[in-house]
Amino acid sequence: MDNPSPDFFGFKLGVHFILLFY
Repeated sequence: MDNPSPDFFGFKLGVHFILLFY
């Protein structure tokens, strides 16, 4: 599974983690 934009994926992951912690 090749990701065209790993940076965007990482950013989304970070946002999701923040929302979960919130």
